[in-house]
Amino acid sequence: MATFSTAMRNASGGAQVVLLDGGTLEMLTAADAVVSAHALGTPAFQEPVDGVATANAVASDEAAGGIQSFVTKNGTQSGLLIEGNTIIGWTEDPSHPLRSASFQGIGLFDGPYTDLVIRNNIVAITHVHGIAIAGSINSIVSHNTVVDLQPGFKWSPRISSDTDRRGGPPVNAVVANNLAMALASNAASGLVTFTGNSLISSPAAVFEDPAAFDYRPRAASGFIDTADPAYAVARDVFGNARNQTAPTAGAIEV
Repeated sequence: MATFSTAMRNASGGAQVVLLDGGTLEMLTAADAVVSAHALGTPAFQEPVDGVATANAVASDEAAGGIQSFVTKNGTQSGLLIEGNTIIGWTEDPSHPLRSASFQGIGLFDGPYTDLVIRNNIVAITHVHGIAIAGSINSIVSHNTVVDLQPGFKWSPRISSDTDRRGGPPVNAVVANNLAMALASNAASGLVTFTGNSLISSPAAVFEDPAAFDYRPRAASGFIDTADPAYAVARDVFGNARNQTAPTAGAIEV
């Protein structure tokens, strides 16, 4: 049975997290979240927690998301690694009362986040917050695939690297080698480095079988061997070695 790890709300960052498909969360500050493994579908918490999703069910529609964090007032969160996760939005009966059309992907709000790494994740949802960062210092978001689960239904998810809640700009922020429906930043031009990324025009046209969550780029997608080798990581989301001289954009190396 597949496993996922869950980090409970903690003093330094207030993280509410569900990591699907055996992904990795590492929080390296002094007041770290406690990470534990659960069989997929078993309760991750002894009591309900708003915004925590468990295997296609959402405890609350308010700010629901796959991975979320909120930094406490005047604080920072350091050394956060989010890697190797597959986050899929609702795919069951659309009339089900637990369905959340506003289910988000990876949302790191109320920053700043220092020494942040988000890589090799697949996010398929219908909310604009595919990967959303509000304030970062020394961050890299690389080789993620952020795709619209139901094109035309609501919003197209994007990757965004924005200012923090006090208006502080991103510092040394890099967004590289991702596949996404859109890329964005509300910071002044040049403060975020965008390189080696590709935009998804239509998931059905560029991926092998998005209806079955197969997000391998097709040969004619234009995504293969087009990423920036300066930001290539050693392996993809499935642990396969990447081409270090001509890597594929997104989470899956082809």
